[in-house]
Amino acid sequence: MCSSDLVSDPPLKQTVAHSMEAGLRGQSVHQSGGNLNWSLVLYRTEIADDILFVASPKLIGTGFFQNAGDTRRFGLDLDLRGQTNRFTGFISYGLVEATFASPLELPGNSEVNDATNEERGSLAVEPGDRLPGIPRHSFKTGIGIAATTAWNINLETMVSSSRVFVGDEGNDQAPLDGYGIANLRSTYRFTSNLEMFVRIENILDTDYSTFGILAELEVHLAEAPDAEDPRFLGPGAPRSGFAGIQVQF
Repeated sequence: MCSSDLVSDPPLKQTVAHSMEAGLRGQSVHQSGGNLNWSLVLYRTEIADDILFVASPKLIGTGFFQNAGDTRRFGLDLDLRGQTNRFTGFISYGLVEATFASPLELPGNSEVNDATNEERGSLAVEPGDRLPGIPRHSFKTGIGIAATTAWNINLETMVSSSRVFVGDEGNDQAPLDGYGIANLRSTYRFTSNLEMFVRIENILDTDYSTFGILAELEVHLAEAPDAEDPRFLGPGAPRSGFAGIQVQF
């Protein structure tokens, strides 16, 4: 005989979001045939009774959802794209200021977060604390070169700033470090229906993580016997390469 315990989410209030958005965009065309397209978008969203996933410190990947009071997101998206006869390029920047907008107490565990109130068993969240898992800055840029009429080479870089660990909604711990990676893609078209491609992801083999969560060490020592820090990371992909042929009928 076996049994399992299921824990349901607490009663959830309806979430209401109010958003404002404004933007500009334009295009410039050069006589030589080149062009430049740009856009700028500003937005602000306020959410009442937002729903937050509260991670369990006992078992990674589990937890429950609860209302997290009011939250606020302010940001902008900037995008520039251009091309000439042989070159294409783009620059994209995103800013997201995602914060709690009302005081909040969440279930806490002093074994994974030293800011937890042991007597009350809670973690205090104040207005202005950053929402976990959301980087404030993100940046992408890329350039493409038509080496010949059949051969194209594209290089792209992606940069992301630091983010708060899930389980550290009070912003009391060191954040997860930001990272930057570069990818390379090349294609060679033999005919209009036959193309060969080569793609290399993370060409510099950067060691980075895209996700972080706090969890109890003692529970996971069998899986990670040398663990000394309750901050568990989701590692990014190492350098990898792909090659193939595409055929269109």
